[in-house]
Amino acid sequence: MYHLVVFFLCHYLNIKFNLAHVTRPTPGESSTSASSRYQPLLPRIQSRVITPSNFTMAAVIKAINAKIRSNSVLDYVCSTHFWGPVSNFGIPVAAVMDTQKDAEIISGPMTGALVVYAATFMRYSLAITPKNYLLFACHLTNFGAQTTQGFRYLNYWKWGGREKQLAEQAAKGGAAAEAGA
Repeated sequence: MYHLVVFFLCHYLNIKFNLAHVTRPTPGESSTSASSRYQPLLPRIQSRVITPSNFTMAAVIKAINAKIRSNSVLDYVCSTHFWGPVSNFGIPVAAVMDTQKDAEIISGPMTGALVVYAATFMRYSLAITPKNYLLFACHLTNFGAQTTQGFRYLNYWKWGGREKQLAEQAAKGGAAAEAGA
């Protein structure tokens, strides 16, 4: 079963199994001179062709890696420049979803820490070489969502939003009591 998986993976990635350059020595020729004919080709062959002499899992992984790295889109998708921001996008997505919840549950210190974190790593994503614009977008989104949450926290706890909400609830409760009586 394992060999079928490797075969189909190699077939999908267009890695060829080349048995043509593996020859038996002719009479009078030593086995080392037969393999030395192909020595200049070996670095190029080993990255794309799997032969019986190098058919190990390491050779398969090396061939798959060479195939992936030869395509610029696949090379980017298989890098930490892509997967770091993608996995980090959970934080801004959660922050954006939290903007729909009640402001009473917002933690001010945590929101402040996340604003500082997002601002720091927005700067970091542009300071590294090469610049990681996907990471910048992730932290920009997080910065915006956390700033919104910070404003909601301040409005609710410091600028009278809680009292206003309680007064509205009391007015609705009084109106409901009058309608029921």
